[in-house]
Amino acid sequence: MQRVKHWKWGLLGVLFVLVWAIAFIQIQQAWTLLWFLVPVMGAGAVWAFLNFEGFLWLLVGLVPLSVNLSDLGQGIGMSLPSEPMMVLALMLLVLGMILGGRPPKGLALHPVSILIGLQLVWLVISGLWGVSWVTSAKLLVARGLYLAVFYLGFSRIFQRPHKIKAILSTYMVGILPVLAYAMSNLISYGISRKSSPEMADPFFDDHTLLGVCLAMLLPLAWLSWLHRESLLVGIKQGLIEPFLSIVLTTCLFFTFSRAAWMSVVAGAVFYLAMRMKISISMMAIVLLMGGGVAWYNQDDLVTRFSDNQYASGEDVLATAKSITNVSTDDSNKERLNRWASALRMTEERPWIGFGPGTYEQSYGRFQASHQMTRISTQDGDKGDAHSEYLNTLAEQGIPGLIIQLLLWGYLLYTGMKVAYRSTSPPLAWLAMALTTGLFTYMFHGLVNSFLDIDKAASLFWLFTAGVVALDIDWRQSIENENQKLTEFNPQL
Repeated sequence: MQRVKHWKWGLLGVLFVLVWAIAFIQIQQAWTLLWFLVPVMGAGAVWAFLNFEGFLWLLVGLVPLSVNLSDLGQGIGMSLPSEPMMVLALMLLVLGMILGGRPPKGLALHPVSILIGLQLVWLVISGLWGVSWVTSAKLLVARGLYLAVFYLGFSRIFQRPHKIKAILSTYMVGILPVLAYAMSNLISYGISRKSSPEMADPFFDDHTLLGVCLAMLLPLAWLSWLHRESLLVGIKQGLIEPFLSIVLTTCLFFTFSRAAWMSVVAGAVFYLAMRMKISISMMAIVLLMGGGVAWYNQDDLVTRFSDNQYASGEDVLATAKSITNVSTDDSNKERLNRWASALRMTEERPWIGFGPGTYEQSYGRFQASHQMTRISTQDGDKGDAHSEYLNTLAEQGIPGLIIQLLLWGYLLYTGMKVAYRSTSPPLAWLAMALTTGLFTYMFHGLVNSFLDIDKAASLFWLFTAGVVALDIDWRQSIENENQKLTEFNPQL
């Protein structure tokens, strides 16, 4: 009965956001629409207090439908209605702790939680000694908000493992109207790479953001379909899974996001490696060997890449082949410019970095004139380093990057461990889907950075919470089995 209530509220929320978004597109008066939003948020606050879990379900369904208002005045930006809902959820979580609530058993001392805490501590240290503590404080607040709601808040719900897939399916349902809207725009503009960047605006500001979210969801959608017998999927849900899989795959293809395409291919290889139960250490060795071979042959690779004249946007095949075009493709050349700037920033401040969120305001003077492109600016105010890893390196220094690599590496290890050792087929497949989804983001992070945007951050931390919850559940099952053996044979 409770699940029905969640879907009813979710449907009402989706309809509300669609009406609100259409009004925004037509009126373009943000403050006027905020007055329309206030009474609805007030009613939502009352309902959240009475049914907090249902409120969190609704939040997940509305994240992909939220509209980003980049300038409400005085430099204020907000994603509506997701960010006000997150703040409300955070307040209720804090209230619950004050009244005696505790995190799920095993969560606080889980290695992933400890590494997340260490990362937050380093963000504070790096921000205090960075070039702009105000900018760093904004990013720290946003990161803390995402972690509190989507990691801590959902960890209690995920104590019931079947809720993990149900929650993420809610995100998939929420993104369907956006995909219909995006495909309609793309068809009207003309299906091509040049028409794709703003296809999902104002819901997703850029096609690469839409692509990375779809890439993360694809493993869960496809594995739910292919292994529906192991997952004990019902007849009705068995019809929904193939529909979602096909729709998400088709829309991912038409985002023309080369990074998303690459991440899906890499995710498929990673999934096959997990099917063969290859250890993460062996995977790391193979990657290091591959990197060594590439480094040894770097001159030949640079020559070959420089000879690549395929232009992104001509057609699908040319767009795919343009991935290695570093001679005429402005997008690729600008990434090289940003990466080189990040490395020069690291040379100046290797141990503490420039502070979280400060790359955009700092990289301008680190650009080399011969690496700048037609889309570069002298001020250097056109976004981040286009890499999760180099962005972290420039902003948080070498220690910050090490902490991130440890966190992400242990996340993969945890997911693989549950997938390999769980005696429950549904939980093993779910762990495999979540781990593959996380890997697609980590691979995509080589060339883009989206963890400070609610659309991608919510998915990343939900996947993380899911992996940790499955690990805690697996550990608990092992303890229970050992306890039963001890009770059966006291001499043990």
